[in-house]
Amino acid sequence: MVWDWLPVYFEQLMGGLWLTLELLVICATLGFLLAIPLGLVQVTGPKWLGRIALAFCTVIRGTPLLIQLWLIYYGLGSIFPSIPGIRESILWPYLRAAFPYAIVAFTFSVAGYSGEVMRGAFAGVPKGELEAARAM
Repeated sequence: MVWDWLPVYFEQLMGGLWLTLELLVICATLGFLLAIPLGLVQVTGPKWLGRIALAFCTVIRGTPLLIQLWLIYYGLGSIFPSIPGIRESILWPYLRAAFPYAIVAFTFSVAGYSGEVMRGAFAGVPKGELEAARAM
């Protein structure tokens, strides 16, 4: 295999790697922070709120990530410019870039899958241990 192209594109490859790692850290952190309440509310929360969390996890897990990215980027991305005054606001440079929409889509995906894992983990805790934790 010919590797002559590597020195030419090395800087772009490192930029893409850095962007990917940045996206990974941000989305994994935000997704896990959102997954804990999603899993907890399904097990111990009010029934109506648990159903909303279950529906969120089911929809996120049941749709392809590429469709979620497309809906968030082209759906929300086309709604924001039609809001009066948004183009003159301080948020416009962020709302016209693709990176924030990727963060939202990947965060929702991580939260949907991890929320279901958290639900299973919280449901697996014996009832006596939950009562002991509440007593403390």
